Amino acid sequence: MSAKLAATAIMCTFLMVPCRLAQASHQEAETGFWYLLARRADRPEKNYYELTRTARFMENPFSSEEMVRQYKPSPRNYGADVFTDSTVRYGVYQAWKVRVIGTSDSKKMPTSLKDSTFVLSYSRNLDWRFAAKKYKVVRTTNGGQNVTYTDFQDGREYTMELSPDWPRPWTIYEVEIINSNALVEIWQATVDKSAQESASTHGRESIVNKRITAGASCHIDFEEGEIPNCLYQTDAGQLFIAPEFVKKLHFKSHGLAGVFSEKQGWMYINRKGKVVVQGVVSEDNGPAPFYDELVRVVRNKKYGFANHKGQLVISAIYDGAGDFVGGKAEVCKGCENKCADHDCEHHFFSGGEWFQIDTRGTFVRIQHDDSYAVFPLR
Repeated sequence: MSAKLAATAIMCTFLMVPCRLAQASHQEAETGFWYLLARRADRPEKNYYELTRTARFMENPFSSEEMVRQYKPSPRNYGADVFTDSTVRYGVYQAWKVRVIGTSDSKKMPTSLKDSTFVLSYSRNLDWRFAAKKYKVVRTTNGGQNVTYTDFQDGREYTMELSPDWPRPWTIYEVEIINSNALVEIWQATVDKSAQESASTHGRESIVNKRITAGASCHIDFEEGEIPNCLYQTDAGQLFIAPEFVKKLHFKSHGLAGVFSEKQGWMYINRKGKVVVQGVVSEDNGPAPFYDELVRVVRNKKYGFANHKGQLVISAIYDGAGDFVGGKAEVCKGCENKCADHDCEHHFFSGGEWFQIDTRGTFVRIQHDDSYAVFPLR
């Protein structure tokens, strides 16, 4: 062993300080590049961050590459809405391209040993992600924990006092800044995605005449029974209702109508017959309605929320979810969907950890109830 390594080992042993994060650049470093996004939120406002492998604008705020290169990041800017690996982050005002050079958690590494760039992430709350120059996590006598960190961007020190309801350790990433203006790359990724979508839809104006999924039936009105050859799909994967049946639909808010298919479940259709929102939760023998401009949807057996354009505003990451009421909805992780009667016409969510989120998917508070209201299913 070299003198330098021996001295490091003796120091860590003597101080009883873990050296895991320092060694992680060799043992745990992740390959490839990531994007570190910064946005302002909460009251009083402070920086929240996101570490994601992919990023593109929800709506491109820049008309040219020159414009995005001349952009000067500031927390006072309104920012842009960005699609990430798992959700949409609103009001992103700056982005860095980074490489993860070490990983650990606050149990093994409760205090940073040096000034660097650390991303602190809490698994039970997707909004609790902070970037820090240094940090310290201290367990309290009542089982809670206090997290003190110096913000990577504004240099201010912040402290979060967590109750015993939040006992889990924080995941710690040490990152190396590769590029301080990754918005240029995000802009290019958005432009490339738009070009691909444009190319895939070019020349498909007469798409409604191409029935790829033959014989797919659906329900427009359950009193009329099942309608054969109602639902069809284009070679691009877009679902449509046959034009002759569109006039029978009952359009409500946002010009949308509900249609049911045994394979697809409940869907919302626009006046052109296009399926806009898929996987809508069943409620009272129909599609769940929109509350606060959002509707509950299911993706791969997980619950999320979509807007009237079909965009997944809140990622489908929850095991259960209720409708929005007054700008807030109750969601859970680890809960189970159980039948409330013999025919399973009603069901409820039981167990798990319950949270309350707002219409941006931002955590509001923890709920202590272990079950949610009963919902009817068709």
